Amino acid sequence: MPDQIAIEESTEEGRVVLDVSGEIDLATAPQFETRLGAVNTGGSVVVDLTNVTFIDSTGLRVLISAHEKATEHGGRLAIVATEGPVTKLLAITGVDEWLNVYATRSSATEDG
Repeated sequence: MPDQIAIEESTEEGRVVLDVSGEIDLATAPQFETRLGAVNTGGSVVVDLTNVTFIDSTGLRVLISAHEKATEHGGRLAIVATEGPVTKLLAITGVDEWLNVYATRSSATEDG
C-alpha cells in the first residue's frame, strides 16, 4: 500500500492551521514540506499532527526547518501532538524541549 498523507488548511483564531493525517516519511515529506512552506511566511502557523500515524526523521527535519523559518521571519510555528508516534519521536530526540508543542489545538491557537 502506498504511503499517504492528507493535509487540510483552515484558519482559527487568526492563525493558519494545517491538519495533517496519515504518514510523514521519506515518500510524503516533500509534499508536507511544500505545503507547510507555502503558509509559513512570517505569521503564526499551527500544525495539527494528532492524526499522524507514523513520522520518521524526514518528517522531523521538515518540522525543525519550518520552526527555524518561522522564527527567522518573526512568526511562530505551533505543533499539536497528542500521545502517539509524533510525541514519541519528539521526546526521544529531545526536540520537544525547544519546539512549540501542545497537547490540544485550542491551546496552540490561543497561545502566543
